[in-house]
Amino acid sequence: MPPPPTGNESTHILRKLTNETAIPVTPNPMQPTHHQPASRHVAVIGAGAAGLVAARELRREGHKVVVFERGDQVGGTWVYTPNVESDPIGLDPNRTRVHSSMYQSLRTNLPREAMGFRDYPFVAIEEDEERDPRRYPGHREVLMYLKDFAIEFGVSEIVRFETEVVFVGLVEGGKWKVKSKSKRGEVVEDEIFDAVVVCNGHHTEPCVAQIPGLCFAFYFSSSALCNVHCFSGINTWKGKQIHSHNYRTPEPFRDQVVILIGSATSALDISRDIAGVAKEVHIASRSVADETLEKQPGYNNMWLHSMIKSVQEDGSVVFRNGSVVLADVILHCTGYKFHFPFLETNGMVTVDDNRVGPLYKHVFPPDLAPSLSFVGLPWKVAPFPMFEFQSKWIAGILSNRIALPSREEMMEDVKAFYSLLEASGIPKRYTHNIADYQLVSTNMTIAQIHSSSVVESTGYNFGYDDWLAAECGCPAFEEWRKQMYFVAIENLFARPETYKDEWEDHHLVLQAHEDFRKYTLNGVENGYVTSNDVPPSSRRVWALVRITNGGKWKVKSKSKGGDGVHDEIYDAVVVCNGHYTEPRIAEIPGINTWKGKQFHSHNYRNPEPFRDQVVILIGGAASSADISRELAGVAKEVHIASRSVADEAIGKQPGYDNMWLHSMIKSAHDDGSVAFQDGSVVVADIILHCTGYKYHFPFLETNGIVTVDDNRVGPLYKHVFPPALAPSLSFVGLPWKVVPFPQFELQSKWIAGLLSNRIALPSKEEMMEDIKAFYSLLEASGLPKRYTHNLGIFEYNDWLAALCGCPVSEEWRKKMYLEVSKNRHARPETYRDEWKDDHLILQAHEDFKKYTLNGVTKK
Repeated sequence: MPPPPTGNESTHILRKLTNETAIPVTPNPMQPTHHQPASRHVAVIGAGAAGLVAARELRREGHKVVVFERGDQVGGTWVYTPNVESDPIGLDPNRTRVHSSMYQSLRTNLPREAMGFRDYPFVAIEEDEERDPRRYPGHREVLMYLKDFAIEFGVSEIVRFETEVVFVGLVEGGKWKVKSKSKRGEVVEDEIFDAVVVCNGHHTEPCVAQIPGLCFAFYFSSSALCNVHCFSGINTWKGKQIHSHNYRTPEPFRDQVVILIGSATSALDISRDIAGVAKEVHIASRSVADETLEKQPGYNNMWLHSMIKSVQEDGSVVFRNGSVVLADVILHCTGYKFHFPFLETNGMVTVDDNRVGPLYKHVFPPDLAPSLSFVGLPWKVAPFPMFEFQSKWIAGILSNRIALPSREEMMEDVKAFYSLLEASGIPKRYTHNIADYQLVSTNMTIAQIHSSSVVESTGYNFGYDDWLAAECGCPAFEEWRKQMYFVAIENLFARPETYKDEWEDHHLVLQAHEDFRKYTLNGVENGYVTSNDVPPSSRRVWALVRITNGGKWKVKSKSKGGDGVHDEIYDAVVVCNGHYTEPRIAEIPGINTWKGKQFHSHNYRNPEPFRDQVVILIGGAASSADISRELAGVAKEVHIASRSVADEAIGKQPGYDNMWLHSMIKSAHDDGSVAFQDGSVVVADIILHCTGYKYHFPFLETNGIVTVDDNRVGPLYKHVFPPALAPSLSFVGLPWKVVPFPQFELQSKWIAGLLSNRIALPSKEEMMEDIKAFYSLLEASGLPKRYTHNLGIFEYNDWLAALCGCPVSEEWRKKMYLEVSKNRHARPETYRDEWKDDHLILQAHEDFKKYTLNGVTKK
């Protein structure tokens, strides 16, 4: 086996692993190329940053999600508590556990711009005195950001707080049983899920340095710093030990001689924190040469050593550099172990020397994919954006939008990855170290810091994230974010004391905030991207005005109970205000002097006001057929006037003695009579217009770019996008005589895909040519403008489905629609209660099994 690589070499090897050994994702041969979309019932374990974004992405993809959270709030490890565990070293399996590892003085080691989720920028809210506007904020600000995120995207409402998952295991049918119990009781609840996403974090189970002569007992006192005894009771070191998981403030270390083991960012923070009160601080690091012994610049009481060689029963600690220190406390800043005590996979997923595996791309165990997945295992990363990419990938795979390789291909990829790690001399415990930069803390010189090789070796190359982005159809990491990350790491080495408050990458900050405009409201002080928009019960749109500068949209709205008008800026507007509100009225000669009453069906509720009246009902659509039969039960006479019948037509309706079908009305007269084109005359009390509706957008100002002309909304490409304003303005639901809900869904998928750049529109010129050709065809066919949005049943939907990468309308649905239409004409009185398409119902319900929860009943 070749010798272990240096820090730089190992970094380049891991970059090669990320960039060159990935097996291209191909469709699973066990599945069709065009997957049927699926909605799964998914359990997410943990409501920290990973769990929150996983839940959001799963819901975005159409899954039903439950989030289990042991604590009483979201945030995971970012929830600071002064409480510590009963065993400060963290080895007693029966200890009182505390999830968070936050210490009081912690500030982020990445700038907020680079740290936040990609479509929910982590921007400062300076006008709120309770918030921390610093670029490298404290832990509370991160927690507030996560809480805002959870509320904004509706994740809080699906979290079961104070609920601990005690068991997750496979059951029949490839589903998962999740057992959980509430904090307040011992009752264990069983539930069945289609999939489980593990997001329980990896900063809870301490990893402790192995030091010759140092042993640990399984019984500890409740004090923060306690005596530790060897199992056998011999040759024990008499000092105290604590793991950084239980470090909160430096005060317990006042006037103590402290040995701190570790060299990662938390060790750097804590060593400086303690140096202000401790007598001496000695940092032991495996990342430096054995002979290293250096006083740290700027401190009279802090030294950097090589690793500990041994400890003695007199309290002394011997370092590999030959120095000996009589110490009071050993503080282990030595990281954490992956820990899934609730997970039972029959050995298909194990944790071996901190390698969780086998896992395809650190997420899916091949034998259990895609129903079991992990978010957040890789470390030394830009965590929140990576969680977001992993979550998008998982959600897309569970919905069948994205395909995984076969089990065999995934296993081959995992084996190749493990083999390359082994051949490179990289231990198993570094399997999930994506960057592998070696934080050698304060022993680096300024010259070393600025050498290209060192800077390269201390940066995260983002190859893994960009691979995930490509799989999900998302843009790769922004260049400003990558550069900002590199600058932050470089500054951490060069100026560890000041890098969080002094920086020179203002140009990157400007680029970031320019990018954030895609997600934030105008006036970034408002904070974050809005997803919930305006609650329909509390506000209505007052005016919508396009802003020419920047192509954004101003939306003015006012609350139902007040006069205050709210102005907000959006990148795009989707108009979904319906088209059953503004009545269309039939034009009848003489109607202005006719003495009877008129109604539009928009204001029809029940037949009682028409009792004993002679009613003329204008219209031949489904609503007029319904209302005419309803009126016939109470009215004296009902006369239906329809433009769909011949001028000479007049006939009594089968099954009714008081209902007749006529051709269209010819004229109305001041004596109350109404003349039909068939020659008949009726003296009527009421004319009821079942004559449809007009498209109406009183709030929309487009400077004449979009108009409504004889009920044609246009010009619109495929009834959705005005070419001159696409894709920032769109309409959902204009076509009629369609199967509405599935069509709304497909139009919405198309719009969403275009706005995210996942789907491309033709050029403005091409869209206009398409519209002109469509209008010309309508005109040549003699179809009036008002029929522009009267579509065929399924051809349009199937076109949309193909654009979105979705399956076309199911055959059973098409046949069922045609069967209903036929029966409605043949048996209008009974078609809703009598049918003969039971075979289609069976096909539909068989199809529904892909989306419904099978056996989700709680036990």
